Amino acid sequence: SEMFIDIEFDVSYNGKDGTLLLGGFCDGLVSWQGEEHVLELKTQNNEAFEYRRNIGQPKAGHVEQLLLYMKILKKAKGIILYENKNIIRQLSIFFE
Repeated sequence: SEMFIDIEFDVSYNGKDGTLLLGGFCDGLVSWQGEEHVLELKTQNNEAFEYRRNIGQPKAGHVEQLLLYMKILKKAKGIILYENKNIIRQLSIFFE
């Protein structure tokens, strides 16, 4: 069954000397179809959401953010979940 493993937590990557090189805030880690996925949630207005839905592609910066979290957390899969904040509609885009 699908479930949250962890939600809303800090993610950081430190250099060999312990210096913080990259930091962020991951929206979640979920178990889906028997595998762990990094989850990144994005809320958008109706116009931006419909644009993403019509082209079927996430914003490049959102992909970069998800891929960084996946690398730091050593996870092979991730999901960007877009939510239309005007009508509470969702669009999921999966990555491996």
